[in-house]
Amino acid sequence: MEAVARRVAIIWRARLRTAVLSLLMCPSLLWSGPPSAHPSPAAGSAPASMAYSRASVESMVTAIDQGDNCALLKYRYFGSYSPQALRLADGLSLVKEALTREKPPSRRWLLLAQVAAFAEMRAPGGAPGEADAEDAYRLYGRIFDQTGLVGTDADAFEAAISDYVTVLTFRRVEAGTPFWARASPVLLSALDAYLGLLDSEYAPRVTIPWAVAVDVTGAGDSALKVVDTFEARHSDHEKLECLCALAAACQVAAPERSLALLQRARVMLPANNPVRRGRFYAQLVNLLRLLKHFPEAVEVQRGAVRETGHGQAVLMELLLRAGEADELRTLLGEACAGSVPDGEMLDGADRLEAATGGAPASKPVAHAAEKKLLRAYLDRHRGESTTGTSRATAGLAAALIADGETSAARELLDAWNPPAIDEDWHARIYRSAIAELRHTVEKSETAAADAATAHEKQGR
Repeated sequence: MEAVARRVAIIWRARLRTAVLSLLMCPSLLWSGPPSAHPSPAAGSAPASMAYSRASVESMVTAIDQGDNCALLKYRYFGSYSPQALRLADGLSLVKEALTREKPPSRRWLLLAQVAAFAEMRAPGGAPGEADAEDAYRLYGRIFDQTGLVGTDADAFEAAISDYVTVLTFRRVEAGTPFWARASPVLLSALDAYLGLLDSEYAPRVTIPWAVAVDVTGAGDSALKVVDTFEARHSDHEKLECLCALAAACQVAAPERSLALLQRARVMLPANNPVRRGRFYAQLVNLLRLLKHFPEAVEVQRGAVRETGHGQAVLMELLLRAGEADELRTLLGEACAGSVPDGEMLDGADRLEAATGGAPASKPVAHAAEKKLLRAYLDRHRGESTTGTSRATAGLAAALIADGETSAARELLDAWNPPAIDEDWHARIYRSAIAELRHTVEKSETAAADAATAHEKQGR
């Protein structure tokens, strides 16, 4: 039974790590709105916290070009994991009906088309049917081919591109399926449209995960051709955003070329924009990690931490990979002493555990560090009931069970105080994990008690 409990713990650790790291790679997967803004409803539309009724959805569809109604429909209604008063299929029908009354290139058509495409592709709670995916690809393809839409609302055009690319990274379509076959050509259209947008001096508002999307759709070589074509047409494309986008697009097929592009872009970083510098460092570090240039990655991440005050979690992972045990020990001590942001402690625990996949020798160090960070986080927030404490409880309990420390896991799970309301979908993942881990501990204890009873009877 102990072996079964350990296997369950390992499975849950993998599930938790997958959920968390997908969010760390692509923050926009949270679907709580654009990463650069927190949308608020226009006058007369539904508050973000309520379940959307037919009247509220109709109101926002009618006023799609006012306030943040487009973002609210996408992220808070179609992108929500909570039940809605109006079924999503009925809401989509309202959007499609309104779309038939508009013609491109108009701003209303762009906004309605991207809401409809997002709804078809997003499919909260499960994969969409083949017909849904076909409609989504067709609509997104039309959006990206309408270059005149940039003049109507460049921000909305970028949002449509960001939505499509990010959803692809989340769905992880299987190679060889009809979804996969259609995803790649539309992705290339999106990339071409995005490069054109950047060439028009547009300043992007969000970070688009091109490299991940190119990888999951198998479009590496094709994306490289798009890069070649753009560079041939624009010999003077020495612009920071263009170079970063080109580097991301060719990262899969030509990582060394991607690195050269980023090195050219590095000298263009704005001196007084820590947010943009942080995004650049993240892209460069991800590439150096891919190339296994860990000492260089550590040096870049050290600079990022000094400049932004964040990124300690990534630095922990890189120090582990680079074999910098002394500096890792120092950083862990600082984290446990409270000089590292809370979120970095939780992210660091997940990254350290995930980093051992290709380096079994570092597993004991990473495992001990993971438990130390989670214990320190829970000690710091003793008595609180938040998504963070649920995440730390689930992670530490799974680690304890995997080590055979079921009594310690039982004590930890019994002390957990569940939040009154789950803040988002991954909060529900932690709640489910804790329930399953508690059940695993109970089964293990029952099996141990039964074994002890049987042994006592035999002794008689």
